[in-house]
Amino acid sequence: MIMSKVLFVKGTPQSEEQSRSTQVARAFINEYKEVNPTDEIIEVDVYYANVPLIDADFF
Repeated sequence: MIMSKVLFVKGTPQSEEQSRSTQVARAFINEYKEVNPTDEIIEVDVYYANVPLIDADFF
């Protein structure tokens, strides 16, 4: 059996109760976990993560 990884990237300051897109994504992830229990779900919240600014000087 091949194990997959799913990257779930969030980027909103709204709570899950306020964000419809996050609610839809969460419903998908929950269903996906049921169908694929051995797969790894990686969740990254770029709104709250300390992600450095990438601009022209970066390259």
